[in-house]
Amino acid sequence: MTTEIASHIPGRAVPTYDLLNDMRHYVGSDREAHDAIHAYLGQIVDIDGEDTTILSRRAMRPELLEMNANDVDVYWWLTISDDAEQTIRDAFAAAYPQDDNTTVEVYYEVEVSDDGQTWAPEKDEARGTEAVEDATPDEIARDILVNRINELTAEDTETGHLRVRVWRTEDEAAGATAPLAVATHTP
Repeated sequence: MTTEIASHIPGRAVPTYDLLNDMRHYVGSDREAHDAIHAYLGQIVDIDGEDTTILSRRAMRPELLEMNANDVDVYWWLTISDDAEQTIRDAFAAAYPQDDNTTVEVYYEVEVSDDGQTWAPEKDEARGTEAVEDATPDEIARDILVNRINELTAEDTETGHLRVRVWRTEDEAAGATAPLAVATHTP
């Protein structure tokens, strides 16, 4: 069985794929996991060669291969060999050892927006801390967002633009400005 991954997409949103979903828990975010997968893939290609590692390429947007007047970057779905996939999994396990019972305390904020550009706290109680076991920051942000959407739906309140930002509690206390993860809902 072979595995399909997204090509390296610097600075762009990363489309999800199975290997990414499996490796995210090691590093905490899609971007970090995707970048690490490609770092390991590059090493495998250097050792084993591209032809034996990357078995095929499929354009994410095939229409750009026929007509690309605006010179939009073309990104690919790469099919990698089973050996390459297993080597990447082994490299993650060796580089990012995991505790079986990992509990992290996070600080979160729920924000609203009329236009999806300018954000404000949803309400006074739209921030808090939560102790979470065995979840990545991305998963935590998505869970808090889904729970808030469910609460609004149960209250028969229309959901607008919502955003959840998550920090480690100690990072937020230290004044960190960049959150670990962000989950966004657009109506």
